Amino acid sequence: MHGPVPRSRLLLGALAASAPLLAASPAVALDLPATSLAYRIEVELDPATRGLKGTEEIRWKNETGEPVSSLPCHLYLNGFSHTKTTWMREAMGTRIEIDDLLARHPDPWGHSDLVSVRQRVEGGAKDASFHAIQPDDGNPLDRSLVQIDLPSPVPPGGEVVLEIQFDARLPVPIARTGGTRDYFFAAQWFPKIGVIELPGVRHADKPRRAARQFHGPTEFYADFADYDVTISVPEGYLVGATGRAQGELASDGKGRARVRHVQRAVHDFAFVAGKSLAARTARHAPAAGGPAVDVRYILPAGLEHQIPPAQKAIEGALDVFGRRVGPYPYDVLTVVMMPGFAAGTGGMEYPTLITGIPADPMHDVAPFDKHRMQENVLVHEFGHQYFYGLLASHEMDEAFLDEGFNSYWEAEVMHEIYGTEASLGHFLGMPLRNADQRSFGLSHNVDSMREPLRKSPSWLFEPGTWGKQIYTRPALSLDTAARLHARDRLDRVFAEYFRRFAFHHPDAEDFLAVAAETGGPELTAFLREAFAAPRIPNYTVTEASTAPYRAPLGRVPTESGPTIITQESRAKNPDLGLPPEAREPDGRVLVEIIDPGFFGEAERRDGTITRTLVTPERGAPAPSHRAGKFYETSVRIEGPGWAGLPATVALEFADGVVVRDSWDGRSGWRAYHVVRPAALTAARVDPERKIVVDPRPQDNARAVEPDGKFAADWGLWMGAVAQWIAGGASLWL
Repeated sequence: MHGPVPRSRLLLGALAASAPLLAASPAVALDLPATSLAYRIEVELDPATRGLKGTEEIRWKNETGEPVSSLPCHLYLNGFSHTKTTWMREAMGTRIEIDDLLARHPDPWGHSDLVSVRQRVEGGAKDASFHAIQPDDGNPLDRSLVQIDLPSPVPPGGEVVLEIQFDARLPVPIARTGGTRDYFFAAQWFPKIGVIELPGVRHADKPRRAARQFHGPTEFYADFADYDVTISVPEGYLVGATGRAQGELASDGKGRARVRHVQRAVHDFAFVAGKSLAARTARHAPAAGGPAVDVRYILPAGLEHQIPPAQKAIEGALDVFGRRVGPYPYDVLTVVMMPGFAAGTGGMEYPTLITGIPADPMHDVAPFDKHRMQENVLVHEFGHQYFYGLLASHEMDEAFLDEGFNSYWEAEVMHEIYGTEASLGHFLGMPLRNADQRSFGLSHNVDSMREPLRKSPSWLFEPGTWGKQIYTRPALSLDTAARLHARDRLDRVFAEYFRRFAFHHPDAEDFLAVAAETGGPELTAFLREAFAAPRIPNYTVTEASTAPYRAPLGRVPTESGPTIITQESRAKNPDLGLPPEAREPDGRVLVEIIDPGFFGEAERRDGTITRTLVTPERGAPAPSHRAGKFYETSVRIEGPGWAGLPATVALEFADGVVVRDSWDGRSGWRAYHVVRPAALTAARVDPERKIVVDPRPQDNARAVEPDGKFAADWGLWMGAVAQWIAGGASLWL
């Protein structure tokens, strides 16, 4: 259902806005809404040709308030038809190496053709014309989006019924879809009506077309619909699909079998068909409520022992999402772990159907038997049932709203199920952690990231930065928000976002409005800045020096009056000119803080130099500390100058004293000068590592003496290993 937000929803939103700030939204099971779109499809799979022949009846209700004379229609498989489609041009060299593909598959291409389109009218049906359109790039060789011109325009409130015959072919397993040998995964395989957004949807002021061509770096956008699909396959094949099967595969007595799947209120339909597959079903009642879910696991026969780890991950995800975001509203879920030769179809999400990485005997053999990459990918893909599945943002325009939000929740779920210390399992005896994987992924090539997350469209991020901008940066921004402003507060924001916008098309502004109502001004200010800033924030300790105190030369005021200090007298009286507070008679430390101030269009602050007495923390002195000598310390910190990103600065001294300063981070740098009876050992910014979106944590601290611990930081190295394994597991998360 995609039109204006129903009045009942607007009333709920108004009530929520008037509730006390931070009021929790209870996890309430959602009813499946009525939709304005329905598909009835019959399709026949020909394994020999990878062909799909089908008939399709589409019912589309006009809720725009205006007559509609044409409809956009996606033919996604045409993105795989040759090397100069828009999808292939954008994917080649990054996700697809064409020479390698052709070496393995001489005929890898797929396509989708409309054989006929007819509009049902009173007394019969009329032929509808159609032609390819390229609203995004004008590429005349791209046929992934067509316009169907209706012989009879649809009046406001009216319904159009289209009768379509189509002839399609799956590519080899390339990206999200494809088939080879005796395994076929059909995704984005049928002619699909593009979205016409109604006023109010994503802040549109009038009806507008939101359908785009098929792009390499981004995914999809569609209206919620009711699906009734009958699939014909050779006898002996196993079938899994979106929704619930209406009975078992039934033979037609001619070497083929048919099965019908039905699902209401989803925005896509995918299916898997193949031989030598096994299936097991387990029912799970989510702990936070919602319907009991029949989860069907499909994988190569003989590897059924790999189902229990996947089952633990899926059931944990159902429980965690249900409790912290909202209950899963459907009563079915299909989990596919494909054979290794079809890995290109892995790591992908469709409503009530997800794919992991291949089930493979390799996962039973050391050192790969202790990692949790399968579980991690399945948790990620299940999370997409929420982010884009139910909260159906425009993946081509604002991809971070699904991939980035979901990557944050992927780590949250993995931590709850498996703990934080080895959430991804172990490799060569060392723990693998989601946090390390994400931090390592962001640190590489970060200087080339110069665009804000909210830039649109998402497929036009600078080459080489797309994955970090869409997945890693927003996930770490959300994690930073949770660490700075309380995780349960961010949970309440997501729970309200889900309650208010499930089964709708929210945008970033919708999410931020919910954050303002539910999370408070500080959290919202940070999120707005994190989504809009061109650069990733980076705090750095640029200077940390300490040296024995030396009296100033010249005529210096002292407690006994002005004193002339020469190089000779300074050697005899090294403490001359020492500020009285430096002796710390009451235990407090005198700190000079230099803040240069900042200037902005809406706000400014003049620079200041202040001297303040700070009550420090006290710990055990370092073995090298010798009392009786004073030291002069200088520290300089640089920061991003954000309005909503405060940081703690810690100055650590050899006598065990730690001086902390809470810096609001508004200025571009900040300096400290301290004279006291101990040498500085280290200076740190963000010592608790709350600002995990900072891409270079290694420059957040500077030791006066070289610190060998960094070389032994297995988190850094195992983060690289986790990134390598995850990258090899799937390119299509």
